[in-house]
Amino acid sequence: MSLHDNVWDLPSLRLLMKEISHNLSEGVSVILIWSVFLEYEEFLERLSTYLTENGCGLEFINLADVSEHRITSTSIGDILGLPDEKMRNFYDQPQVYIFDKFESRSLKSQFLLLEFYQNWRKINHNINLRASLLMVIPVENLTSNHLSILKQERGEVKGKIRIIVGIPSMLESQLLSRPLSMGELTPEYQWKEALISSLCANDLELSEYLWRHDLNSPLSIKESLQEYGELTEWRNNNLEFLESWRPIPRGAGIDIQKHLLNLKLIQRKVTLYTPEFGEEIHPVSCIRKGDVNGYLDRYIWRGQSFIVLPIIDQVRIKMIDVLKRNLKNNKVDFDEAEIKDLCNYLRDQDHYSNMRQIYLNDLERVRSIRNSIAHLKPVSISEWNFLVQFSSKILQKT
Repeated sequence: MSLHDNVWDLPSLRLLMKEISHNLSEGVSVILIWSVFLEYEEFLERLSTYLTENGCGLEFINLADVSEHRITSTSIGDILGLPDEKMRNFYDQPQVYIFDKFESRSLKSQFLLLEFYQNWRKINHNINLRASLLMVIPVENLTSNHLSILKQERGEVKGKIRIIVGIPSMLESQLLSRPLSMGELTPEYQWKEALISSLCANDLELSEYLWRHDLNSPLSIKESLQEYGELTEWRNNNLEFLESWRPIPRGAGIDIQKHLLNLKLIQRKVTLYTPEFGEEIHPVSCIRKGDVNGYLDRYIWRGQSFIVLPIIDQVRIKMIDVLKRNLKNNKVDFDEAEIKDLCNYLRDQDHYSNMRQIYLNDLERVRSIRNSIAHLKPVSISEWNFLVQFSSKILQKT
């Protein structure tokens, strides 16, 4: 099963379609700037369902088939391709006109279409217009000249510019992968899921590829990414943009004027953007550039820390409980005890102490794993498996 099978049912996409549908049905026109690598044709198909349910009439206008005469006309009927009988009913019901294939037109025509969009309310300022426009523009086709037109203020224009980026989120992508699990969420599965979520963010194609490969070591991960780059003929010429790249921070608002380069890099998969991480260099781009800044190691460490640190804290809490119950005359402030404190306490016990023999060596290993993560160093899958087994062992004692 492909991860794309259920992507359109994700909360973020359903909410987006609902919001845009509401804008359009209320007569608010929308410029939809598409900068993610999902098929917007399917998005429009599903959006039309929402609009129809809201009682809107719907007209798709394929701009590739529109004559130059219609685009240069000042008549609404000409531009929309409406015969006189339809124009008579133009204002009677909510109507949405979807302009598709914007990128197929010449630059001159594109500028005229944006001017038409900007003047939509101005042309009809004396009429209670209930019709709205939706114009889909792939970000690849945007230039500073396009933006200067969109930036112009028009007195009575009702419109919104929606920039589609960061969909699906990292968490949603992770949830999409859950059906790939064969039954129980094993330690091996949890390890792989955490790494893929951190590495791939919302690149579903790369996620699917990595699920089929060995990710047991940083070397095997990098080899898989290298193979994926060769398989997909990753374009090296995109990477020159990274020299002037300033990433969109996590939680920052996206400004089309300020972040045009960023959006183009996201569309080309040179970078990735998610609400959780902000904008980051795509892992395959890291490989193609030699990862001189160590981004990949950071992504790997981040994925491991997601699952390792909670287990270590669980071990710490359970070990405190075990020691409290079995060693009454202790000198440890258990409310503040860390793993190293527990190790030191067990080391101070008699060499033949039962508790020392059972737990000290394993707890020292847990401490070593914790120190690796604390110093931003990745751990091995064998260390992860040990950690899960030791945690299970302690849980059985409580």
